[in-house]
Amino acid sequence: PAAAAAGGGPRPTPASVEEAVRGDLLWAKEGIFPWWPVVVRDASKATDADDPELRVLFLHTNDDYWMPKDKLAAWAAMPRRSRMSMARWMSSRG
Repeated sequence: PAAAAAGGGPRPTPASVEEAVRGDLLWAKEGIFPWWPVVVRDASKATDADDPELRVLFLHTNDDYWMPKDKLAAWAAMPRRSRMSMARWMSSRG
C-alpha cells in the first residue's frame, strides 16, 4: 500500500513519476497497447543515472515489469481520451 500521509490517511497519487514510491498508482505505455494503470512495486532503481526504472504491476493483467520512467506518467496527468481508449480496448477483449 502507498505510504500514509502525515494525517494517517492514504497518500495522494504523486504529481509526477519522479515522486512515485511503492504502492502509488501510475499510467504505463508499452508498445501498441493503450496507456494502462499500474501500481509501483519497487522504486529502488528510480534514481539510477544510467537506467532509471520502476517495477510496476499492470492492473487487471497482473503483469510485473521493470519499466523505464519515460514510459510512465502520473495518474492525474493522463488525458481522459487515453482512459477511454483503455476502456474500449478492455471491452473488446471480452
